Amino acid sequence: MLYETLLIISAYLVGSIPLGYTVARLVGGINLREYGTGNVGASNVYRNVGKGPAVLVAVGDIVKGLWPVVLARYLNWSDTVVALAGLAAIVGYDWPIFTRFKGGRGLAASIGACAPLLLSWFVLLAVAFVVGSAIKRVAVFMIVTFAVLPVFLWWEGQSPALIAMGVAVWLLLLVRRLDGIGEDLLLHQNKTRIIADRLLFDHRPGQRLTGHIASQSKSGRTDVAKNSPGPTAPGISS
Repeated sequence: MLYETLLIISAYLVGSIPLGYTVARLVGGINLREYGTGNVGASNVYRNVGKGPAVLVAVGDIVKGLWPVVLARYLNWSDTVVALAGLAAIVGYDWPIFTRFKGGRGLAASIGACAPLLLSWFVLLAVAFVVGSAIKRVAVFMIVTFAVLPVFLWWEGQSPALIAMGVAVWLLLLVRRLDGIGEDLLLHQNKTRIIADRLLFDHRPGQRLTGHIASQSKSGRTDVAKNSPGPTAPGISS
């Protein structure tokens, strides 16, 4: 179990590497934590640095989740190790040790970790991403696609460990979307809409998506779109 344990720990540490933050520093000369949403994912890089750097970050974040799962399968380790390695990479991205446990939404890492599990689901994921991008509803298409992953795994007769991994990945995505929800519920009256917009569309009311946040309120948001969801950008959610 020594090598398996080392893989799981390595998956978490590699997942914790703040790729978006680093690319924004090197290419754009900015502290991504102080721009737009403050997240370090590809969407925030896209809005505040550019398309090319965002693609680089998206691919890199997908690889963070992909490599430990592929390696564990290549070595014919148990599905339990596969599941734990994939989840460790996602948790590393969501709560990275290198940035004081302040990470992104985890979608890109989740795609990487789950893509090798089942070809039929990966095809569905690709179609959902293309369609969602075309109609600017990537967030809702992705959360629904991940919600059906455990069903696909069960239907195809996959092990309980992989089915549990599918459930855990979906729950982690929901948890990250609800980050800071308490503050929003206090500031806005329509609490049902606030929760639904977060879970389905990953929207936060009045959240500024571009520019420096130094002039914003303590919440990191502006009042421009106070009662309506903010705009979305194409690509991997941050």
